[in-house]
Amino acid sequence: MQCVHYVNVFCGSSDFNCNNAKGLSALWEPIKPETGNTHPGAQLPFGRLSVLAYSGAYPTGYGCNLHSSEKNRNKKPSDYMYDRKKIIGLSHIHQSGVGAIGFYYNYAIATCFYGDIMKPTPHNITEEKAVPGYYSATDEETDIKYEATIDEKCAIHRYTFKKDKGRCMIDFSNDGLLIDRTKDFFHKKCGNALIKIRDKNTVTAEVQLHGITLFFCVKCKNSNVRLWKDYKETDETVLITNGEISEAFGCVFDMEENAAELKLSVSLKSEDIAVKHIDECTKTFDELIKEASCKWEDALSKIKIEASDKDKKIFYSNLYHSLTKPSDWAGENMYSDDEDFVVDFATLWDVYKTQFPLIFTIYPEMSKKILSTYLMLKEKIGVMPNTFALNSEMKVEANQARLLSAYMFCDGFYRNIPGVDFDKAVKCLYDELMGDEYKEFFEKGELERTTYTLDVSQSCHNISLVANKIGNEEIFKKLNSYADNVFNAFDKKTGLLKENSRYYEGNHWSYSFRPLHDNKKRIEISGGEEKYLNLLDTFFGFVNPDERYNRFQGFSNETDMESPYAYSYTQKHSRLCEIIDAMNDLFTEDADGIPGNADSGGLTSCYVWNNMGIFPVTGKDIMLIGTPRYKRTEISLNNGNKFVIKKTGEGIYVKNAYLSGRKLDDFSFSVTEMMQGGELHLEMTDIC
Repeated sequence: MQCVHYVNVFCGSSDFNCNNAKGLSALWEPIKPETGNTHPGAQLPFGRLSVLAYSGAYPTGYGCNLHSSEKNRNKKPSDYMYDRKKIIGLSHIHQSGVGAIGFYYNYAIATCFYGDIMKPTPHNITEEKAVPGYYSATDEETDIKYEATIDEKCAIHRYTFKKDKGRCMIDFSNDGLLIDRTKDFFHKKCGNALIKIRDKNTVTAEVQLHGITLFFCVKCKNSNVRLWKDYKETDETVLITNGEISEAFGCVFDMEENAAELKLSVSLKSEDIAVKHIDECTKTFDELIKEASCKWEDALSKIKIEASDKDKKIFYSNLYHSLTKPSDWAGENMYSDDEDFVVDFATLWDVYKTQFPLIFTIYPEMSKKILSTYLMLKEKIGVMPNTFALNSEMKVEANQARLLSAYMFCDGFYRNIPGVDFDKAVKCLYDELMGDEYKEFFEKGELERTTYTLDVSQSCHNISLVANKIGNEEIFKKLNSYADNVFNAFDKKTGLLKENSRYYEGNHWSYSFRPLHDNKKRIEISGGEEKYLNLLDTFFGFVNPDERYNRFQGFSNETDMESPYAYSYTQKHSRLCEIIDAMNDLFTEDADGIPGNADSGGLTSCYVWNNMGIFPVTGKDIMLIGTPRYKRTEISLNNGNKFVIKKTGEGIYVKNAYLSGRKLDDFSFSVTEMMQGGELHLEMTDIC
């Protein structure tokens, strides 16, 4: 069976089933709502567009959740927006797996109906179906069937009306969710709009949303189109709005047949380009479904596993949700004439540890586009932001982390991404570090938050090593000595980060076990390995199981997802194996099978790495060995080489590890070695 057929696109789209947690995993303490926040919409790998039923719910515009909806095993469930899935119409462009980032897209809602135009209301969904590249749902009240598929630059809808005189209205004014606390924010970001009828079945719209001008083209054959404003039809062929909060605007198509197809495209550059995208989309609806499936198969089959069907379903569903973001908008660069342009880095801190290393290891073309986009941003706007999306605001949630682009470029360097000027990247990153934002770090040895000190000190170390490898001796010498500033963030009395700092989505325990450049010294700060192990055992629940404040968040959040690998630097690698084994209690292939925000692929790619049995130390030339779940894993690397992970024997514990015949006594190897291809042979045992 092909990899694509194992994917359940609904995986993670509803609240986590708390009954899945048991044993060790039941002791972990998620601090955020346990829900994957994914959606099952039609989309391509790293595609610019996505299409699915719009309900106005949090955070993708799909489903039933209110902003505060949660089903935390230690808290009472909150109210839901709906008691079952609803549809208002099909919306376009969605976040994936995120939390409250403040902007949620859901543009150009297409609502089918009969009779007079009016403000649409949510109707129950029936007969919902989705596979990679295809989505369908039937409106229970009208009995109208919606279907959607996708190509690289267009969304294609197919509607089936059971009665004559079917209609479809497009709302170009929608810019987010229907939740009260967010709606005013969205509309304040709206600007002017210009909507035009080009011919009897084609409309274009120029709309400013979140400070970004979007150019839409919508075409529906065998129809007649009119414009509307505030749900009142007009005979005008051009409609200009002033972007006021009260205004809703769009077009409506009167269908001449009961089976209708509609195409929608979006450009960031011009109306003509949007029209061109429509004209170039000539394949039939069914041909596009097949083509989308083939593109997903090509992307997913870069990793092949020998495992049970159940494990394959969970693995490929998580890999699928690791490849939906960021979004490739090649040719639509708003800042330059560069062809490469990638957006929807919703939250870099969610993805830099696991998703970027995964993409850079396997997908060279997308990797190059990502890194080229960030070099372009530095050149054109002067920064490499932690958030970059279709939003003019570059500082969304800017307080969580610092200089994460450094990790990104270093990971790309060790994976030898073709077509990227890493010498230029090192100079750009050094320029970022020399800004006023980091002056205190170099003068006082630390920043206002201990987590910032972690971020920047390790960035200095990582950048310096890359600078040394490419022959930039000056930057190497200037930055290398600042790596040890990381230890200024720790309290030697507790062996943890300083408690009296501010922490985002966690506390001083959550961030204390990140792999560092000198893990031997990190252990010494804790008072030696015995005391360090006691801290780790407390954090993961091996001791003091009733404590909750100092507890691992349990693969529900990106804050501490790498912390199990702190055991790699001790004599208790067996503990790491037990944690990864317990992680598998929490993931299933079902809609309730992701235990926390998938975060644009951050959490799902963490699952992928962990079950392959290896894990990247972001920004560094290091891969750590965990415990493999599958008998054999074959990774097709970005350079054409193959890297195979094979396990023999029974049990979850790694007895011996060999890389192409060489024994790995410390259960680690370099990224550089991995990229050369070869076989990692892990001898397993059931004896701790």
